[in-house]
Amino acid sequence: MINDTTPYLYPFSIEYNILIVGIWILLWENIGRMDRHTHLPSVEMTYEDDNTKGISSNLIIYVDCHSSNRGLFAGLLMTVATIISIILFFIFTANDATKQHGLQVNGFSELIIHVIMIAVAILAFLAIKNLDLIKHGISNVDDLLLYICLPCIFLYAVFSMVPAFTYGKPLFVAVSIVQVVQAVIQTALIADGLRRCANSSNLAAKKPGRELITFLVVANVALWLLETFEIKSEEGNYYKYKFYGKETWTLLSHMTLPLALFYRFHSSVCLVDIWKAGYEAEAEH
Repeated sequence: MINDTTPYLYPFSIEYNILIVGIWILLWENIGRMDRHTHLPSVEMTYEDDNTKGISSNLIIYVDCHSSNRGLFAGLLMTVATIISIILFFIFTANDATKQHGLQVNGFSELIIHVIMIAVAILAFLAIKNLDLIKHGISNVDDLLLYICLPCIFLYAVFSMVPAFTYGKPLFVAVSIVQVVQAVIQTALIADGLRRCANSSNLAAKKPGRELITFLVVANVALWLLETFEIKSEEGNYYKYKFYGKETWTLLSHMTLPLALFYRFHSSVCLVDIWKAGYEAEAEH
């Protein structure tokens, strides 16, 4: 059981350390910045006990979920379809006679998800450009964590494309290409969206592109699940083992895959930040 679960647990240790680096950078940026040391406003609460009336609490946070329902519903549908794809992949690859069907399920699932996410990211980019630009500077930590992942996504796509092209697997060549295209477009969307806000009441009410951002949040989590469970499986790496050898491919994948998986996780976090702060008025500094 340890040997079977180790490949899936290994990327989490890498992702954890990358997140810790980001947190230390944020701490370093904010030390001595008294203007950023603000607290949540207290909210007056009424309790059933008469003796506790009037007690204020700063542990309650209100989140406006307006213009998110359809995006959330579509994202959940994609997540369910992704889970079904993962189940079918393991069922088919458990039998040598149906192993090819499992690989095709894996390839078509990734291809369809990436194509849909590319279309949604482009539409979201066109929608959020109507928002106002933030006048004050923001932290570049999120950008840094995304940018350091992009070279690993490019390298992993190239390393995966070579054996697919050699053994005549156009489906997986297409998957590698759309992985890179989707990552580039989504990174541009996030970099722009983190610098947007809604200073006017009209934009705050309309919330352009919020449903699309909601969908991308859930879709990135679904894609992270798909890549974690299917790419790390031995059956999913059959052609790569055959082309590179198991030891060489293990080395190449361990150099690139953890950051490629981290990109999906961190992208969802950045998109949540856009979903929350991008449709509010710019905070005063």
